[in-house]
Amino acid sequence: MDFAQVVRDLLEVRYPHAEKVVLVIDNLNTHKPAALYQAFEPAVARSLIDRLEIHYTPKHGSWLNMAEIELSILSRQCLDRRIPDLDTVTREVAAWEQAATPTPGR
Repeated sequence: MDFAQVVRDLLEVRYPHAEKVVLVIDNLNTHKPAALYQAFEPAVARSLIDRLEIHYTPKHGSWLNMAEIELSILSRQCLDRRIPDLDTVTREVAAWEQAATPTPGR
């Protein structure tokens, strides 16, 4: 029930206008879409699930290790020079992120 309530809050309160929310979660047995059906009416659960893109962390890997690896790659490929201001950092990271995100179908 807690997981379902957090997901609903995330989608309806914090990001009500987002078409999709990418959710990276561990493999705890309660962190499954079925939990939404246990907590809410089927139509509500389906509408929440349709807005989620769920990625599970590896069962035998550390999510913190994965985050550190990604930040290391970002530092080497994008932030390895002096950047004059926050606006430029924001644009550079967004461009790096866009280039690093795979395009479906390619």
